[in-house]
Amino acid sequence: MSRALLVVLALLLAACGSAPRRDLDYDRLHASLDALAADPELARLALAERALAEAAVRRLDASSINANEHVQLSYLAERRVDIAYIAAQTERERARLEALQREHASLLLDASRRETAAMRAELDRQRQRELLRQEDAQRGALISPPASVTAGPAVAVPPPSTAPAPSPPPAATIAPLTSAPVASASDADAERTSVPAPGAVAPTPAVTGATVAPAESGASTLAQRLAALVPEYGADGRQMTLEDLVFEPGTATFAAEAPIGIARVAAWLAAEPTLGVRIAGHTDATGSPEANRNLSLRRAEAVRDALVERGVAPSRIAVTGEGAAVPVASNDDAAGRARNRRVVVRLGGGA
Repeated sequence: MSRALLVVLALLLAACGSAPRRDLDYDRLHASLDALAADPELARLALAERALAEAAVRRLDASSINANEHVQLSYLAERRVDIAYIAAQTERERARLEALQREHASLLLDASRRETAAMRAELDRQRQRELLRQEDAQRGALISPPASVTAGPAVAVPPPSTAPAPSPPPAATIAPLTSAPVASASDADAERTSVPAPGAVAPTPAVTGATVAPAESGASTLAQRLAALVPEYGADGRQMTLEDLVFEPGTATFAAEAPIGIARVAAWLAAEPTLGVRIAGHTDATGSPEANRNLSLRRAEAVRDALVERGVAPSRIAVTGEGAAVPVASNDDAAGRARNRRVVVRLGGGA
């Protein structure tokens, strides 16, 4: 009986010795990878690094490795898991940064649109004031001649009230009004005749002249500026420049007045059919460089398409978007930024 118990105990000890020892390093690293895969923000990031970490952890599970190899493989597997975590977190933060940059560029673009819209509104107000000045000038020009004519009869009315005094005919009364009416009438008559004359004759031309002057020197509208568009000599040769207001704020969509300027440019290019054309879009420094380049390129392409519709051969035209790289004024104030937002059509560039 005791012999049988000894045999059973020996078998139990052999079974315990042959049972595989649990690898705690493997369990710990495998749990870390499972946690990374379950993270809702990191699960789809750094997939290549995760695959390398999983392969390193699987090598720990091999039963043939000795203690020294296990230590080395455990260290390498742990580093691979750390790299997978760091790579996933880096990609997440990079995505957040890109989202913030896009939001920042969108805010700057909205600010630029509001600034352009404010400038357009100010130009519209200037145009309305100019139209009102012109109307006032026209009314003054129409009203002033009748005022000078009626002044004669108005002055000639008092003599009938002084019937006892010999008075000349009405025609003769008008002539003295322009010289010295006080010498030929009583004090009351002199007061009546002297007051209307300066008010009816002298002040009216002065007011009319003051009204016409601003009408001639007022700010021109966008349509007037585009109608007067002519070539100029730039650093690289002859060119025509379309200002920012040709486009709707912050877009590559033409404003209502744009066809006037496009027609002027097309007629200029038609007179030089053998030369190439380079169209360069420019913006101010507001917004990200990438957004500025994209907007300037889309505006240059819109001008190219409009010129092609008017008969300019597309093979002549090369298009570039310079963004804010080539300013012609300071970007520190609204006027300078408005000058920098432009599309330049240069003759002799070529495709």
